[in-house]
Amino acid sequence: MAPSSLAIPISANQKTQKYAQKDGDHNLELLLEEVPLPPNEVLRIPALFKNFTYPWPSNLDGLPPRLHRAAPGRSQVIAFLLVAINGVVIGSDGLTAKPWGPIVDDHDTLEQAMRDVYGQAGIKVHFVDDFMSHHVNGGGFHCGTNTLRDTRVEWWS
Repeated sequence: MAPSSLAIPISANQKTQKYAQKDGDHNLELLLEEVPLPPNEVLRIPALFKNFTYPWPSNLDGLPPRLHRAAPGRSQVIAFLLVAINGVVIGSDGLTAKPWGPIVDDHDTLEQAMRDVYGQAGIKVHFVDDFMSHHVNGGGFHCGTNTLRDTRVEWWS
């Protein structure tokens, strides 16, 4: 279970949020160039990120590091809170990580935002607590799932 309250230093972290948003917008542009989907049909899921850039130690054996370094002038960001986009949709039900967002009037604001966004697509969201099992080790809900898909449907046609 996640901590009952998280102090989210949003104001101190605005640079990272803007950086992540810029990269996300760029990736969405690339996707929309390839997929015939109008931009107004893209459902946006709220997320918060933290900067994960730090100098990697050089390896004494001369081999390349096992972890990826940020390219010069770039940063690495990871999810600060659990990210609902990495879930599993089965029919009209969506399984995703419980976000452990800020509580306002006894409601998790990120959970409600996710219910609202997924609801636009007719998907009912079910939240799973994977904070200790996956998030703290850098994983996500999707890392602990496996589904079989019917690939005979040519959805792109």
